[in-house]
Amino acid sequence: MDESIDAQIRAIEEYADKNDIKIVNKFIDRAKSATSDKRPAFQEMIKYCEADNTGISMVIVHKLDRFSRDKYDSAMYKQKLKVKGIRVVSVLENLDNSPESLILESVIEG
Repeated sequence: MDESIDAQIRAIEEYADKNDIKIVNKFIDRAKSATSDKRPAFQEMIKYCEADNTGISMVIVHKLDRFSRDKYDSAMYKQKLKVKGIRVVSVLENLDNSPESLILESVIEG
């Protein structure tokens, strides 16, 4: 599992480098499933992003199912981030705000 996480981190770092994005923090829940929001690093990330002084514009994940596999949790936390001007970006799933991308995102998360 750790090797998989390390590969995900490398892919995110490469994505950030390629897109001139500065990574300011990393939140890693090792050996925790994204089927629940009861993940310490995930909750720490949400609190970090909700702080008013972060200047963060995005949360980068390897795949959307790494953010959450629960449709309700995903929508709720994405909305919390959106209120702060933060969007969730997937390295492997190139989605925008088009209707087609929103449908595809729902299918992926489902």
